[in-house]
Amino acid sequence: MARSSMRAAAAGGLLALALALPAPAAATPAGRGPASAQALGLGTMVWGVDAISARNAWAVGETSSGGLIAHWNGTAWSQNHSLSTASGLFAVSADSASDVWAAGDGLIAHWNGSAWSQAATPRGVLLGVAALSPSDVWAVGRHCVSDCSHAPVWHALIMHWNGSVWSAVAEPNPGQADVLRSVSVDSPADAWAVGYSADSLNAGPQLPMLLHWNGAAWSQVAAPQSVPTPAYLAGVVAVSGTDAWAVGSYCSDDPFDCANRITPDTGTLALHWNGTAWSRVRLPSTAAHQNGLGSVSSVAAKDVWTVGSDDLSRNLAEQWNGTAWNVVPTPAASGSDGLASVSARSVRDAWAVGWHYPPNSQVRPLIEHWNGTAWSIKVS
Repeated sequence: MARSSMRAAAAGGLLALALALPAPAAATPAGRGPASAQALGLGTMVWGVDAISARNAWAVGETSSGGLIAHWNGTAWSQNHSLSTASGLFAVSADSASDVWAAGDGLIAHWNGSAWSQAATPRGVLLGVAALSPSDVWAVGRHCVSDCSHAPVWHALIMHWNGSVWSAVAEPNPGQADVLRSVSVDSPADAWAVGYSADSLNAGPQLPMLLHWNGAAWSQVAAPQSVPTPAYLAGVVAVSGTDAWAVGSYCSDDPFDCANRITPDTGTLALHWNGTAWSRVRLPSTAAHQNGLGSVSSVAAKDVWTVGSDDLSRNLAEQWNGTAWNVVPTPAASGSDGLASVSARSVRDAWAVGWHYPPNSQVRPLIEHWNGTAWSIKVS
């Protein structure tokens, strides 16, 4: 996305939950959109999306045979085949129509306005990318440091593009087991990356992790003590230096079940930055027992979207109006589905992507659009 302070690319959305998330067209009430999953391929999950204009948006994901790159031209979504990759892609971010970045499993790809090309092959998995300018792009994720074939120990991976080369940047907690899921940049001296860490190597409760870039170095910023553990953060958006949101999930069940991972109940988690500290903001409750948020995107300080899924086989969308979060209905679907990423370009133009499991069928891509009044399904 053109990196105004109001929009941010999400990381790989609800990866942990799913593998363990002219004027725009009118809404299609509570049903399938005009395009079938054949447009992007059966067996496809869409992990990231970024909208540049009403006629230009990109989505990335993975298929049964490799990575997915899809483009919206104002009329329909279609696959872009200018780059063939065997690796899944989990995040996409555009600085302009001719400067788009996609990141994934051992791969960073670039769109120059005409074609996609492989730009780098990092030793790790990148789950989030955020482009501020042609010479300032961040990507975050994880890389394995030991026992990679059996019980891998992950450390956070941070990479930066300076206009010429991608290079690794030191994280503030070397030696700690941690993963970064999302990054958002507001200015050259203001960026946030979020994820989770563990209190021991690849074990113990997950602790939400918030990192801030001040133009010179990354540093860890404390999460609110009111957040229960285990918890993780999966999406972040930097609106301004005094306004940022981070979303994810926390364990809301019995402490024993939470600590021992016995199918615990989970709740949606939202944190807000006011320029001084992060605080927890309550979200509307749902009837589900296992909820999670994977992405957050902002049009303005009083117009923020977050998406995810719950255990009632429904995707989940919520909107911040400057005062409170509210659940916004999404189209009903047979089977189960979830949303992994959201990109809000204007009050009448937002995209959300994820996956859909029809009854007795393989997974299909899910792409939904917000026209200012309602969400409608465009691909499923």
